[in-house]
Amino acid sequence: AAMVLLLAAAVALSALSFVRAEGLRRDNALLATKLTSTQQMMRQERSLAFLMATPGSRTILLSGTEADPEYRGMLMLDSEGKQAILVAVGLDALPPDRAYQAWLVKAGQRTSAGIFTVDELGWGMLVIHPGQSLTNFESIGVTEEPSAGSPGPTSERLLGGQLAVH
Repeated sequence: AAMVLLLAAAVALSALSFVRAEGLRRDNALLATKLTSTQQMMRQERSLAFLMATPGSRTILLSGTEADPEYRGMLMLDSEGKQAILVAVGLDALPPDRAYQAWLVKAGQRTSAGIFTVDELGWGMLVIHPGQSLTNFESIGVTEEPSAGSPGPTSERLLGGQLAVH
């Protein structure tokens, strides 16, 4: 009887160890994801600080719509308009299958500038490399899209602004 009890205790301890190990693996994966996200955010913040310190850089303020006036942001452009950083503030955190997508607009045609998410406080950042000067575009807008992005906007503009034209 003592042997059966000892064997049962060993099996229970083994099962408990397995469950704990699985929990630790999940925790480790979550921490690795958070670390990657934090490292990406730090790179973006360094890019923003560098851009802000570059002579000739400029800022365009972005505003929400009448439906969502609390949405705000800014677009920092380098002196040649070849790189920009979009900073969004006050946007709603979205479920994992949704993201925000920025669009550059020229002659009514929308070109994706990239996708981004926001943290639980509504802050998000996107580094934009448009392949041509941003001064060639008339405006920028942000919509909510599937997390992988869309070839064209599938929802109304939530945030946007006019880009300076020569």
